[in-house]
Amino acid sequence: MRIRPARLLLLSIVSSAATSLAAPAARGEDAGEGTDPQEAREGGEPDDEEADEAPAGKPRTAKPPESDEPETTEPLPEPVPPARDLLGGHLVLGLGAAWTTPSGDLADGVAATTRAGDGYSLALDAGLGVSRNVVLGLWAAYGSHGAAEACRECSGVTMSGGAFVRYHLVQGVRFDPWMLAGVGFTSATYDSPAGDLSYSGPEWLRLAVGGDWYAWSGLGFGPWLEASADSFTSRPAGESGSPIHWTYRAGARIVFDTPGK
Repeated sequence: MRIRPARLLLLSIVSSAATSLAAPAARGEDAGEGTDPQEAREGGEPDDEEADEAPAGKPRTAKPPESDEPETTEPLPEPVPPARDLLGGHLVLGLGAAWTTPSGDLADGVAATTRAGDGYSLALDAGLGVSRNVVLGLWAAYGSHGAAEACRECSGVTMSGGAFVRYHLVQGVRFDPWMLAGVGFTSATYDSPAGDLSYSGPEWLRLAVGGDWYAWSGLGFGPWLEASADSFTSRPAGESGSPIHWTYRAGARIVFDTPGK
């Protein structure tokens, strides 16, 4: 079948127009395939999750990146070491002087004040620290008593000794307060117009309080109060009974500490 030239020209124009219209569409599909969907969302509308997380009326903010570095913690403080022991293992020597007042009875019906009056006493003690607060030791005392009110010619001498435990309340300060308890044995001799009268017996309680102020590491001094109770089981002939006999002392002492505070 023969085609006329006019019809051939028309078919050529229509084919060229169709080709021209198809080219832009193909280029658009190629561009869509090469675009990252995430980039497309960033440039366009937010997805559903981002829209839900963003508060209404407020712009969306990016979450800070999580750090891969481990969290640092403060080191624990070192424990405080115990205070240095300033008494355990120390040798403590004390020398005291005090005013002495007797009280009570030497025997049944025999008051101490009928044999002698007030006087003075000297005391010596030596102890070893067995802990930071406790000292164990030995003590000795000498007392001299003047005339009694009922007997101006009378006088007396006492001697005693025993063991003690002393508790020190604090450490690390210059003033060292303490309390003491002890037991021992005591004897007394009184001069009277009738001759010498001797008494002896257990000292079953000796209580003292005091405090030492350390002017230097190994030397201190301070006040001292004491009360002791004894019962004389040995008495002059014709006397009986063992009532309580008290002796009170108030004075000062000097103390030596080795190797020092």
